[in-house]
Amino acid sequence: MVTGYAPDSPASKILTHLQHHGEATVRELGVMLGITATAVREHLVHLEARGLLSVRAVRAGPGRPRLAYSLTERAAALFAREHDTLATLLIQQLAERDPAMLADVLDGVAAQLAASYERHIDDGVTVSRLTRLRDAYRARGIPSGIGAAGDTLEVFSCPYPGAARAHAAVCEMDRRAIGRVIGAAIALDGTIREGQRCCRFRIGQADGRSVDGSNA
Repeated sequence: MVTGYAPDSPASKILTHLQHHGEATVRELGVMLGITATAVREHLVHLEARGLLSVRAVRAGPGRPRLAYSLTERAAALFAREHDTLATLLIQQLAERDPAMLADVLDGVAAQLAASYERHIDDGVTVSRLTRLRDAYRARGIPSGIGAAGDTLEVFSCPYPGAARAHAAVCEMDRRAIGRVIGAAIALDGTIREGQRCCRFRIGQADGRSVDGSNA
């Protein structure tokens, strides 16, 4: 098992659930596991101690905020695939030998990604297409959601973490692909690469900011 836990262990199920859904509360994890909140917290304490979980307070109305748990970068790396390593090495070689060619290649990949999603998205309404795109991401095993304002795709786990960490152009490739699918300008408001809890692709005019923080 890539996580180091037996597949049927509560710890492994928690990590896998968070990898697929982005984040979850104690109550949600208890329902998923079929155990008490106290038992869930014991597993969460263990996973936090290993540096595999991060937690944030979520306020949804009056009363005490709920605690939502998500994977740390260290935990996400446990799910990394060998093809991500290969992609990182290939991109590195292209970046060193011919940066212009790398830009052309990533633009072509963005077009191919967009085409693969567009086959499953036939709604002409922009916001509806964003929701359909979220569903397509989830079908690929990429945990994602729609932001509270309804105009932002939030991606909680990078499909190619190694490549994105090494090269900001990979994040830009995703932004272009999403823009092609949605049929609108897409602004990248934050990325996992920058230490954010998710990558946020928002419908709207791009602000000229590249994913490495510089001006495009």
